[in-house]
Amino acid sequence: AAPGVGVLSTVPYIDETLITVNGISYTGNHVEYSARGTVNGTLVNGGLCDATGAWSGKVVLCERGVISFYDKVMNVQNSGGVAAVIYNNVAGSLLATLGDGASSQIVAIGLTQADGQFLVANRLGQAATVASTLYTNVSGYEYYDGTSMATPHASAVAALVWSAAPTATNAEIRAALTSTALDLGAAGRDVYYGYGLVQAKAAIDSLGGGGGDVPLHVADLNGVAIRVNAKSWKASVTITVADASGAPVSGAVVSGAWSGGVSSSASCTTGAAGTCTVTTANMKTTKPSATFTVTNVTAGGYYYDAAANLETAVTVLKP
Repeated sequence: AAPGVGVLSTVPYIDETLITVNGISYTGNHVEYSARGTVNGTLVNGGLCDATGAWSGKVVLCERGVISFYDKVMNVQNSGGVAAVIYNNVAGSLLATLGDGASSQIVAIGLTQADGQFLVANRLGQAATVASTLYTNVSGYEYYDGTSMATPHASAVAALVWSAAPTATNAEIRAALTSTALDLGAAGRDVYYGYGLVQAKAAIDSLGGGGGDVPLHVADLNGVAIRVNAKSWKASVTITVADASGAPVSGAVVSGAWSGGVSSSASCTTGAAGTCTVTTANMKTTKPSATFTVTNVTAGGYYYDAAANLETAVTVLKP
C-alpha cells in the first residue's frame, strides 16, 4: 500500500469552491452536476435535508446520510434555498455527485465534517456567501483519492527496491514490500489498508540491499503431509532460519519453489522463533510427492550464506 488519499495532483483547471461566513472562508468541493455561481443568503440548518423546509433565500446546511445527495439538493431547491452545503458524516472532505444525467438550478457544495459541524454550532443566522467557479485552460492543483494515486507510489518504491537488490525476483520484491510495511488498522492485511504503509528502506534492508555482515542460513526444513479428503492432499513445510551462532532470525523473508506434485513459488516471513511455513494448494492423490527448495533468504543486517544451510530442499510424501 502507498499514499492514496488526499494526494496533491496537477490538473488543467482551477476549481474554487467555498463558503464564506463572518469573514472566514471554508474550502469545499463542487457537487458534481450541480449549478455553478455565487450566491448570498442567511445560513440555516436543514439537518439531513430529508424533507422540504422554510428555506426561501437561505443557504442551507445539510448533513450527509439517509437519502441521496440529489434528493437533498432537490429538497433545498424546491424550498427556495439558494445553495445546499452538504457536510460529511465521517471525518474528512466530501466528494458528492447528483448522479449521471441529473442537474440542479442551485449551487451545491460539499464540506468536511469538522467545518460543517462548526458552522452548525457557531454560525447559524449569519450572512453566508457560497461560490463555486471553474476556471479552465489554466494550471491548478487538486487533492485526489484512489488507486490511481497509490499505484505510482507503490510501483516507484518497487523500482527503487529492485535497483538496490537487482538479483531479487519479482516475487521477492513483493514479499519484501508486504512483509516490511508499517501495519495500519487491524493487525495484518485488511481491506482498508492492505499490508500497511510501504517502507522503502526497510524493504531494501530485508533484501540485503542495505548491507549487512552477519550470515544467516536455513537451519531446518520440516515437511508435513496433510490429507484433505479421499481425493486430495497438500504439503506443508516449516523453515527455520538461524544466524552463525544458531540463534533464530526473525523478520527473514524466505523465498522458494515447489516442484513435483505442484509447480509454484512461495515465500514467508519468520517470526520470533525464526520459523515460518509455506503450504501447497490441494493436490490430487495421484501426485506422490512435492518438493520445496529454498532459493533465497533475506533479512536486514544479514546476508544469506547458502553454503551453511543444514537443509536446502525437502520432499514431502503423500499421506
